Amino acid sequence: MKPFSCCLLLAVLLSGACEKREDASSSSPHQFAIYLLRDTSITAVDAQKRPLESHVLAPEPFLTEKDIEAYHWSTHSFTARPGIDSVFARMRGWRGKSPGVPFVVVADGERIYLGAFWWAYSSMLPQVPYIDVILSPPYYIQPEPLRSQADKRQDQRIRNALQAAGVLAE
Repeated sequence: MKPFSCCLLLAVLLSGACEKREDASSSSPHQFAIYLLRDTSITAVDAQKRPLESHVLAPEPFLTEKDIEAYHWSTHSFTARPGIDSVFARMRGWRGKSPGVPFVVVADGERIYLGAFWWAYSSMLPQVPYIDVILSPPYYIQPEPLRSQADKRQDQRIRNALQAAGVLAE
């Protein structure tokens, strides 16, 4: 292969690798959202080993402020509208998800923290804030059991987004 052809091929390959990745959360019209990851084979255990910004989010949020009737800041619990309750009911039946299903909490288009949907029967402890899907409403975003840093659920940006959306309850 001629040197020019090699350089051209290399430039084309590198331009594809450097292409800016479109991120659903950065263009989100929602004040508050919970996104699943696009790659559904990634467990919460695997996801926590990677930087938050490296995860590719699903194109549409799993839950937004429009799905929440009230978010109680003091307990980090929320009641959901009926459509979301039925999604949680289906999740209760999932099997083989003991390492958790990861999600990312986004406030005003900014990623705040990694969390997980978790099942109480799991022999593993979650290492991120989690929602136990076995429990009935209201849904609690629990702190990670072995927390060594500040509580990520307390981020003021989340509170501001929930308040602006009109679903924050004290």
